[in-house]
Amino acid sequence: MVEEKRKLIDENGLRTDGRRWDELRPIKIEVGILHNADGSAYIEWGKNKIVGAVYGPKEMHPKHMLLAERAVLKCRYHMAPFSVDERKNPAPSRREIEISKVIREAIQPALILEDYPRTAIQIYVEVLQSDGGSRVAGITAAALALAAGAHPALAQYGGLGPSTSNPSSLTGEPRIQGPSGVKQPEAPPDALPGAAARGDRVAPAQGPAIADPTEALFDAINRGDIASARDAIDRGADLEAHSVLGMTPLDQSVDLGRNDITFLLLSLRNGDTKLGHRVSTATAQTAGAAKPAPAQAAAQAKAAARAPATSPAKQTAQVASAPPVAPRLFAGDGGTPNPAVGFLGFDSRH
Repeated sequence: MVEEKRKLIDENGLRTDGRRWDELRPIKIEVGILHNADGSAYIEWGKNKIVGAVYGPKEMHPKHMLLAERAVLKCRYHMAPFSVDERKNPAPSRREIEISKVIREAIQPALILEDYPRTAIQIYVEVLQSDGGSRVAGITAAALALAAGAHPALAQYGGLGPSTSNPSSLTGEPRIQGPSGVKQPEAPPDALPGAAARGDRVAPAQGPAIADPTEALFDAINRGDIASARDAIDRGADLEAHSVLGMTPLDQSVDLGRNDITFLLLSLRNGDTKLGHRVSTATAQTAGAAKPAPAQAAAQAKAAARAPATSPAKQTAQVASAPPVAPRLFAGDGGTPNPAVGFLGFDSRH
């Protein structure tokens, strides 16, 4: 017996559910349905029924996963056990983990996560009833929840994308309509989000300059300003001081991820906090001693002429009797290499 092949579109150009080939399923959208969430949305897309919720920015847990320069975006897509005909295992499946990753990667480029460093933003997408296309509907629900939560976005986002039947999607005008009083996302910029890489941004100094060098050093570390940190160290900042949080400048620099300032502080662990000033002063003194005044030079020349000549043998004996000078295993200038003392100051042959 030959099975009759089921036709998805009949001779009248209609699908099995009565829609035309270019007609979308009915869409119903509500926002602000969950009072405990910072942003929420409910969408019915045909027979799909999906709830999206956003929590944050909030404190990051666990602490070792936080990022000092931006917020961490987490996304969880989950299908309820009763969302399909046959009961689904409530444990997350490989498909749910994959769609969670897809939703996060679709939304993350449209958010300015740098405005919320050291925090976390969590997106939850719960499928109450599935009828195909829940991935796109889930992205739309997450975008609606973010818009309802007034999170800053670089561009409009959503699962539909531009469409010739929706001119507003091509002109950049907002397509997401939230409740009254809710800040709507701004129009997209001239360039695509993420097209230009952002460099490390230094926060501007607040108020007048800080007179205390130690407080100025902590302020420079908080703002990520290495130039101000160098200036505070040259003015005599205490590298062993503790902030109100009980951290030293090095601890605070490591905690905030200021790598350039951390390397600078590590190079000063020998306690010489004014290396540049001391080295330049010593160089100037050496140069001054090497160039005596004209009158002093003339007197030295006359004394050398009157002094009796010393035999080469006596000069050799004087050099041999001079006490040996121990090599300097550490230069004391912040890490300037000295190959004459061996590798990293060890195995000196002098």
